[in-house]
Amino acid sequence: HRSQKMGIKEFREALEYAIDKVGLANLYEGSILNGSLSSRNIFHNNSIIPRGFDLGKSKELIESLGYYMDDTGLYQDPATGKSIIIKILYNKNEPQEIIANLESYFYNMGLEVKKIPKSNIGITKLLKTKSEDQWDIYYRSEKMQSNQFIRSYYHSGETSSNNWGGYRNKNIDLLLDRFQNEDGTGKSKLGPQ
Repeated sequence: HRSQKMGIKEFREALEYAIDKVGLANLYEGSILNGSLSSRNIFHNNSIIPRGFDLGKSKELIESLGYYMDDTGLYQDPATGKSIIIKILYNKNEPQEIIANLESYFYNMGLEVKKIPKSNIGITKLLKTKSEDQWDIYYRSEKMQSNQFIRSYYHSGETSSNNWGGYRNKNIDLLLDRFQNEDGTGKSKLGPQ
């Protein structure tokens, strides 16, 4: 999410409050991974409180950023006078019901949604562009392969990186490097950090 609106923490929080993650998990007989610090992996941190479904809170956050709702029921950007659009990039082979659910949640929140289905090659090409207006959210379903999965998302030096948002933090890089070289006990202590 390199776009200007996605760079605002409150905007990202508003999107998260708009999604009924428990409902989705029940619908697809799945389980919820509350981010990379979930109790389902070694990075567990009890002080992290997941954001539950709260459409009112979602709209409150959007309005606090200066966006307003017009007669169409969609939020408008006062700078442009146009509807806020969320562009969801996803693999064209993903289950369409999940994408439709995400579209529905964001529409109910008051946002226009543009779905961008691509092949793996098309996705890789688009994600590697530096353009800020090509995509907002990249949806991908995957199974966790190891307790090091977090590294590919947040370490700036990974060659097989999933760090499409361009996150860079030297302290996090050092922490992940330490984590990689520890035994199980050390990993359990470093994980929550």
